[in-house]
Amino acid sequence: MFSTVSSRSFTNISEPIDSKTYHNNVKKIQIETCGELYKKWKKTKRIYRNAPENGLKLIVEYADSGDKQRPTVLCIHGSPGSCQVFASLINYLSAKNFRVIAPNLPDYSLTEKFNFFRHTSDEKTEFLKDFLKAIDVNEIDLVVSHSSGVYPAVRLWHDQTTIKVKALALLNPAGHRRIRGMRPASFVDLSVHIYLNPIGRWIYRKIAHKLMPLAGVIVKSTPDNALLAATTMYHADIQKLAYYLNEIKEKQIPCLYVFSNNDKLIEEFIFLEMAELLGLKESEFNEFGENGNMVQKAISNSNVIVLRFNSAGHYAFIKYAHIVNEWIEALLHSICNGKQTFNK
Repeated sequence: MFSTVSSRSFTNISEPIDSKTYHNNVKKIQIETCGELYKKWKKTKRIYRNAPENGLKLIVEYADSGDKQRPTVLCIHGSPGSCQVFASLINYLSAKNFRVIAPNLPDYSLTEKFNFFRHTSDEKTEFLKDFLKAIDVNEIDLVVSHSSGVYPAVRLWHDQTTIKVKALALLNPAGHRRIRGMRPASFVDLSVHIYLNPIGRWIYRKIAHKLMPLAGVIVKSTPDNALLAATTMYHADIQKLAYYLNEIKEKQIPCLYVFSNNDKLIEEFIFLEMAELLGLKESEFNEFGENGNMVQKAISNSNVIVLRFNSAGHYAFIKYAHIVNEWIEALLHSICNGKQTFNK
């Protein structure tokens, strides 16, 4: 039996999405994933001892704009979310003769059904590898990730064993330390464990709408989506992100880094620390005001370009899609021309 990974767990955003090209390119494919990972974990992790030998059988819904001969972009959404958040980028890059692939990552319904997929970075990375293998892709020119999608994105880039990745675009990445959206820590961490239990899940769904505001949880969503976000972050190995960001700097990997100063889930000082890990200081940022006008043009020869937006929220790449899309295109052209630095 196959479980379907579709786009039903989509986080609402305030900006409209032009989904014409996106919907014209939505496809489905059957995959088996995490088999090798679970074989290893069965020996060391008790909760995985009954995991299926061949992994999980899934039907993955994904957007794919086409031609295998074109430069290829992989988009990884955050959790909760769906590939539909990249609809504007898919439309834009498709018109510029780039192939864009954007799968839906598993939501909490998969955890509830099988009780194995815990949304760890290991599982998500294996899911992406198995998905890309199923559609016969072994080289990615650019991986674009949003929010918690950064964790499997950097692992996929770091691994390079089955998939070659040339460059990264990090859009409001979820952080190298505990973020505001994961507080209060004791309540969120306990909730993650309770929600993995069927009885705990049933109780939580009954009282979550009252309990989460009282506990000071700032994520406004359904219990499943709120706990999917918490579970993803809890198992993300967030401290390892600092190592990967520094490695991007040391290896001079072309990278676009986008964030906003009023992200409700991630503090600005965390974004600034990640920029420092990538090798840039504030004077090297491209700054955009509240209306999207550029107020500071960076002069930098770094492999990393930073775009900081004023009042763009957690979805800066959607609110200012016309700006971010052009910078992503500029990065792609530099990659295709074999350059490590880029500008627009």
